Amino acid sequence: MSRNSVQIWTLESGWFSVHIRRGKVNEYVCNQAMRMITALRTIAATAILTAASQSFASKADLLVYTCSDGALKKLNVKADRKEAKAWIRSGNAVWPSGAVDRDTIEAMAESRGIWSLLSPEVVFRVLKTKTHPTYMSAIALQESRKGDHFWPWTINHGGKGFFFDTKEQAINAAWRLLSKGIAHFDVGLMQINWHFHGHQFNSIDEAFDPEKNIWVADALIQKHLSQTGSIHEALGRYHSKTPSKKENYLRGVREKIMQISTTSNLQYRIQPCQS
Repeated sequence: MSRNSVQIWTLESGWFSVHIRRGKVNEYVCNQAMRMITALRTIAATAILTAASQSFASKADLLVYTCSDGALKKLNVKADRKEAKAWIRSGNAVWPSGAVDRDTIEAMAESRGIWSLLSPEVVFRVLKTKTHPTYMSAIALQESRKGDHFWPWTINHGGKGFFFDTKEQAINAAWRLLSKGIAHFDVGLMQINWHFHGHQFNSIDEAFDPEKNIWVADALIQKHLSQTGSIHEALGRYHSKTPSKKENYLRGVREKIMQISTTSNLQYRIQPCQS
């Protein structure tokens, strides 16, 4: 496999690889004939980034993934606006067109449904960050790790991380801090410091948007890279310019990079549709 590939396991197909390049996800078989995976096709489909949630007049076509008789199945479903949003946000459906909208990005960021089968790099690849997706996902894991994945609805205040179940809960908690005159806290998936970088967002609500949060973090890392010429230094400065704090942070980031680079996301997970 190439270094930009991740492995996915299905009962129908065994192991196969998903290769992500230029925003598109293409599948090829590692150990089975192509005919054995035609029923599944690509899980992530074709990543075509859109600005907001998909809109449509009445009913929309979705590809829904579900477990049936111990196997992962793909269903073609027609859904109204509310149903479609719920399916996409659950991480168990994709748009047949390959569109990746805000709801899809949030499902990816939460590692919901089928997105839990992919490498944590996938959301950064879809967003086409200038900083390598492996570095971005390592930073995210270092900053907002909850279990074995990063978590977008996170606030760090006073050196303590607070993980909220929903985006709305996180936003409300941030507003409570601001109402008390507190601005020194980190927000979102990439833990952007509101005091220093809040001006990069239109509002505290937007700071929790995974897409915007990631792009601001990417820009900060790229700024450090431009100033220092070293990605190692840039990743360290994302946390602090103080040598001792920077080096301690980098040790954690290097561990995350090694984990992402050498392990499939599924090696320590229950295989799909098996309890």
